[in-house]
Amino acid sequence: MPFSYIKDGKNVGYDIDLVVRFCRDRGYALELGDVDFAGRIPAIESGKYDFTTDMNVTPEREEEVLFSEPTSKGGIVLAVLAKDLEASYGEVPLGAADTASVDKGGFLSSIGASFEKTFIREWRYRLFAAGVATTLVITLLSILFGTALGFFVFMLCRNGDIIANSITKLCVWLVQGTPMVVLLMILYYFVFAHAPVSGVSVAVIGFTLTFGAAVYGMLLMGVGAVDAGQYEAAYALGHTNRHTFFRIILPQAIPHVIGAYQGEIVGLIKATAIVGYDRHS
Repeated sequence: MPFSYIKDGKNVGYDIDLVVRFCRDRGYALELGDVDFAGRIPAIESGKYDFTTDMNVTPEREEEVLFSEPTSKGGIVLAVLAKDLEASYGEVPLGAADTASVDKGGFLSSIGASFEKTFIREWRYRLFAAGVATTLVITLLSILFGTALGFFVFMLCRNGDIIANSITKLCVWLVQGTPMVVLLMILYYFVFAHAPVSGVSVAVIGFTLTFGAAVYGMLLMGVGAVDAGQYEAAYALGHTNRHTFFRIILPQAIPHVIGAYQGEIVGLIKATAIVGYDRHS
């Protein structure tokens, strides 16, 4: 504040007002996006966004992006508690008495005030509720699509096709070897930079890939734990390869991987927090 902040669930502030007036004057359509500060320059360079606001002009940044004429100039103001000044200098400057009164109140009242400021004021609980809903959407869709993807890839590779296995091992190595935050940034700022794909959709794609790779590895482990004699016995009884897998092998493999599968779901829920690092939803 006062340059750019959220009030009543809307983007407001001096910079927002300036952008709205500029686009209205020049006849441009405007779609606002909330991007983490660290991701603004990559978003501009990749073409995901046309421009950004509320950024200090520095020589290093001028080498990467084109700045407009500065819209504001300011400095740094140091603020200290009046009681600290009194302890150091034996006197309290004019106007500092009101500052010292901020510390008044008990522990419970401070918790209540903090809760009111964080969750209640300006309906901020709606932001938390929206965040929980986004987390659930990303988690559920990633589990559904990731499980389907991992199972589908395993079915392509389970009979030992050399080409399919080689491609799958390479893709799994790339997905699992890339930090999740890096994978999301690559997908959002480069792969889908010019595509009309939302940040939530990109997050679902990214987590689907990682969860699918995990499901593929778990199926390899679970099916590999089933004794090879089960196949021989089933074939001797006249069962087909597909019938043997779905009716005999897979039911025995699932108990071996169910614990790891549940652990992956818990890890997925926790990992969705990094989506906000690339893009605030």
